[in-house]
Amino acid sequence: DALYNRGVARGEAGDAKGALEAYMLARKMCEEADGLKTAEGAKLLNNIGVTMGQLGDPSGALRVYAEAQGIREESDTLETADGADVLYNIGVATGQLGNADEEIDAYSKARQIRERTGTLETPEGAKLLNNMGVATMGRKGDPETALEVYCKAYDIRKKTSTLVTSDGADVLYNIGVARGQCRDLQGALEA
Repeated sequence: DALYNRGVARGEAGDAKGALEAYMLARKMCEEADGLKTAEGAKLLNNIGVTMGQLGDPSGALRVYAEAQGIREESDTLETADGADVLYNIGVATGQLGNADEEIDAYSKARQIRERTGTLETPEGAKLLNNMGVATMGRKGDPETALEVYCKAYDIRKKTSTLVTSDGADVLYNIGVARGQCRDLQGALEA
């Protein structure tokens, strides 16, 4: 627990390398105590994956996310907000590796879990939708579908008072781009 918290603190301070070191020590201790195959172990693995991604290793991150997903499936904890986060991160990593179909599939699964668990209407749900839109428009060339997803993310950001944030600005920017791609130039200017 202390090593996990140290990893979180280092990550929040911008020390991804130090965070990964702490997380890897925590992983080793969990493995030695047979505690990795739990929801808490899966959360640790998810954080390891995020940190590996920050350090430019999406392939390594994807391997760790797959392990976390397996643990969540075995422990019946995939149908949670934390489980949706693992799937979201799988989407991010597969997108970084250039696989748009797997990226969108992972985001769709994460969205379904968030809808079933009532956690889509959160800032994390809005971020998921924004990334779905980026993958749908940028990688699949479908601005109409992307615009629908961005508008849902916008509504959530507005409801959760998180529109005036950098993530909220990303949603507004993406709405403008999508409207421009849909030839709605007036709407693009308004976004």
